Amino acid sequence: TSPKFDTCGKRPLAAVFDVDATVLLNLGFESDAARRGPGYDQGRWTRWEETGAGKVEAVPGAAETIAALRSDGITVIFNTNRSASTAPFTIEALNKAGLGPVTLGDTLILRDDNAPSGKDERRWQIAARYCIVAMGGDQLGDFSDLFNAKDLSTPARRNTTSNTLIAPLWGHGWFILPNPVYGSGLKGGMDEVFP
Repeated sequence: TSPKFDTCGKRPLAAVFDVDATVLLNLGFESDAARRGPGYDQGRWTRWEETGAGKVEAVPGAAETIAALRSDGITVIFNTNRSASTAPFTIEALNKAGLGPVTLGDTLILRDDNAPSGKDERRWQIAARYCIVAMGGDQLGDFSDLFNAKDLSTPARRNTTSNTLIAPLWGHGWFILPNPVYGSGLKGGMDEVFP
């Protein structure tokens, strides 16, 4: 499926954001992972989700941006791949970072436990109730599952972002934010990344 424009009708306006490394910094987890070396550990991440709420903070500018959107009458919705089983901890983390309040199932949409990480199905559910006027994320999959295809080569992914009907969306409704602490674009170790 492809992203498409739709008329809003009477649906309220909404901006949809990814959570981790988009509006919420998890530097404690990330710096520990960098010290331990390469490789993602889902068990460690789940433990962080359950215990790290008091150790996170908002990405600089995120709380102010979210407050401004809300003051303009735009509903802020978080669509995250955090697990539904960690909902109370995610709510606590967002609130402690000054990004709340959120309502589970309305302004906080979590990935069902053991569900794939694609977000399109959740985006469609949001779009059925809200008119999405902006999206923010730190990875291409935060905007469309089109980018999650395992067999999509780097040149094809680049072409999809820059030479299709999607291209005009970047900076005009779709806002990709640099992720400073993880991902395939990050090069360097502890001494280069975390100072």
